[in-house]
Amino acid sequence: MQLRPLTRHITAKSVIFAVTFPLVFIFGVASLCLVTGFGTLNPDALGAAFPSTLLFISIAATVILFPFGFGEEYGWRAYLLPALTVRHGMTRATALVGVVWGSWHLALWIYSALAESASPLDVGIRVGVNIAAAFALSFPFAYCYFLSGNVLPSALLHVLIDNFLIFVFGANHGLILSGDFMVFQTMGFFALIPVFIWQFNRTEMPWLSKDIESPYKPAEPT
Repeated sequence: MQLRPLTRHITAKSVIFAVTFPLVFIFGVASLCLVTGFGTLNPDALGAAFPSTLLFISIAATVILFPFGFGEEYGWRAYLLPALTVRHGMTRATALVGVVWGSWHLALWIYSALAESASPLDVGIRVGVNIAAAFALSFPFAYCYFLSGNVLPSALLHVLIDNFLIFVFGANHGLILSGDFMVFQTMGFFALIPVFIWQFNRTEMPWLSKDIESPYKPAEPT
């Protein structure tokens, strides 16, 4: 039972989505920051070696961070998501996972804000924005998992999003210098929620039917 999320057939669509979604979405947010004036290009990050640097960092960071992304995804997407989907359906299950996933990061976000001597108001704003982003981000993550029922594409998506965020918006070393990118990112994730709900209704999951007679199934009343 616990090996099924690792042994199911990985669809090409799930892998393509895991690779292209972070690239298109994050560079789209970067473009929005530049167009609106809420971000500026970092000249120190640009240069003749920029394309090769991006490729090298993406590959190296993916290999190094993949075990961490896999650990989270195995819990949230490979176990909790299908368990809740059997009971509540795809959309509600995805929303519930988003709430749990965001809450799980609560201590990390509070600590990182306090470490920068943020005021209580700033701490609250940062935590609120991050929880909202995690909630909305659970929809593309769920879609990626639903496409094959294998957790590996979801783990790849997780790592690539983290990598591209660090590369594009990372502190003073990112490609774009912006203190407001999280707001644009969160707004973008929420704007895409209806798209993913629509895709849920078009996605067939024959693998999930095999789990109905499993521990995922609610106990029959006695």
